[in-house]
Amino acid sequence: MGDLCSPILYIPEDGPFYDSLAYFSAVCGVIFINLCVFFAPINLVVNIFVMIVLASSYNLVFFLMAFDETVVVGLLTITMYRRFVFSQCTPWHFSLFWAIFDLAREHLMIVFIAHATWLAVVIALMRIVSIRSQGAKEITSNVAGILCGSSMIFVLIAHAPNYTTVIIAWIPFKYACQTDEFGDVMIPLAMESPTVYMNDCLFYDFGDTVRYCLHARRTTFIEHAKSTNIVLSFIIITSACNLFIYLFMSKKFREVAKSYVCFPYRKIRTIASSQASSQVHMLTRFLINSISLLVNFLTRMVDTSEECTSILYIPEDSPLYDFLIDFSDMNTFIFVNLCLYLGPVNILVNIFVMIILSSRELRNTYNFVFFLMALEQTIVVASLTITMYRGYVFLQCIPSYFSLFWAIYELVAQHVMIVCIAHVTWLAVIIATMRIVSIRSHGTKEIKFKIAAIFCASSMIFVIVVNTPNFLSLTIGLMRFKDICKIDDDDSHCAAITYCIHERLFVSSLVTGFLHNVLPCLILIILLPTLIHFLRNVRKERDQLRQTSVKESSDGDRSTTLFILIMISTLVSEIPQAVIYILEGLLSSKMRSRVTSKISTFVMSFIVISSACNLFIYLSMSKKFREVARSYVCFPYRKFRKIASSHGSSSS
Repeated sequence: MGDLCSPILYIPEDGPFYDSLAYFSAVCGVIFINLCVFFAPINLVVNIFVMIVLASSYNLVFFLMAFDETVVVGLLTITMYRRFVFSQCTPWHFSLFWAIFDLAREHLMIVFIAHATWLAVVIALMRIVSIRSQGAKEITSNVAGILCGSSMIFVLIAHAPNYTTVIIAWIPFKYACQTDEFGDVMIPLAMESPTVYMNDCLFYDFGDTVRYCLHARRTTFIEHAKSTNIVLSFIIITSACNLFIYLFMSKKFREVAKSYVCFPYRKIRTIASSQASSQVHMLTRFLINSISLLVNFLTRMVDTSEECTSILYIPEDSPLYDFLIDFSDMNTFIFVNLCLYLGPVNILVNIFVMIILSSRELRNTYNFVFFLMALEQTIVVASLTITMYRGYVFLQCIPSYFSLFWAIYELVAQHVMIVCIAHVTWLAVIIATMRIVSIRSHGTKEIKFKIAAIFCASSMIFVIVVNTPNFLSLTIGLMRFKDICKIDDDDSHCAAITYCIHERLFVSSLVTGFLHNVLPCLILIILLPTLIHFLRNVRKERDQLRQTSVKESSDGDRSTTLFILIMISTLVSEIPQAVIYILEGLLSSKMRSRVTSKISTFVMSFIVISSACNLFIYLSMSKKFREVARSYVCFPYRKFRKIASSHGSSSS
């Protein structure tokens, strides 16, 4: 048995390489599961749409490729939703149907992934034949069908040794879920066969088999991760990218896709013109109900209760720990008062800034990005203000106070604030890049509005994709009302609360801290000296040539100084945020709850203050902004004066 169970490649478990692989597999698992849960349903819809368009344009091989990818993504999506959204420890959850499904899934995914690769080979051969004959000779659809069928037969034959790698075994249910509620009920499980993977020596004893199945089925979010899942993540992403490839490279595909997309609009228009109001009402209700079901479906979270060990440990009897506790308590007091008193003023100031930036006189590419920055800062400050007023001014210890609405609000507000704060930093990077391009070309080359909008949208998509580990870091759970308010009540009311899952917080905090805050701040730190250097060079050249008017020069200098001040304000508010995110992933849960969660309020205070300071930066550095702001401020006075003068003339 020792010879059979000895691995060919052995990696010591106490070595650093083993730890690196463990962390890498954890990150891959987080990315893969979030892609399957959030991105894969969209991918399925996209692939089905691609297949409909390809079927109408008679692209057989491309249709088969899209079909293979749809099957793979569909199987992954069903598996992840079953394990992480609809997971239940009941005998019906481990039925024979799902065991057969798991068995078939393992084989179908391998077959369809391999077949999609061979279909790409078939497409390449068809195109080479067409190019070499200069279009005079094309492979017919019958020959293409034979090649596709032959490749599938070849894949099935090559996959024959794998048919015995997964088997269905029956184990007692009480060992799988650690409960005696259902007695000695036996459940089927699909698992790897010991006849092929001889390293799985646990299968040679029945008790060890039960422990193996117990470990395989009752895994946590991180333990379920496999390094091979990163390969499947690439398949999901590339499968979704095929739609954009077809749209950009095929005019006929765009025309057919446009006809399908516009069909519902034309149909609704026809129904509306025929005065079929009842059908329109039913269609509207169907769409609203579908959206609400989708939202409720995605807000269901997986609950785990295990605790992670901390990487960075601070002893409780150390002076540093005491200083952090005192400092965090003081920060909480400052932050609450800032949100209660400065928050509403800040919201009004940001709304005033957005109104001015959206005026006709200030509509340009730079002010569009500034408008987005002000909008996202307003969302962050408004979320903080509502939370503080609810938690400190309108706090009530009644069951209606802990409703499901406020639990969902807190869940959504946490994710929206993280995304908006990170996107503001990337918008500052975009503005700095735009200004450097303008200065280096001496104003002859400016980034157009459409390109800037594409950059802003791409940065938002990047932030949302990077934030996927955080989507499962918070969940909504039910607690007894008497445990929350510490009252002696025999009533069995349950309150909905939003809380953090700590074993997911490690990976999500590190990923968010680096890609959301550290990376854009590093780029800003590099771009800021570059922008200052270019500004100094432009001033030297102007002083030497003396060909530019003083007014135009001062306006350009003020604009560049405005961008530099906005970048400094962003760095001041975002660098501490990056440090806090990384500390949350390294410290223990006790330190997070007692120290970093309160110090993070101090970091949020910088965001509230810097958001309010942007108005003064605009007013001091932009003459045009001052003129438009003065016109808006003086408008009520001029309106009142005009009304008063008209009344005076009529009375005389």
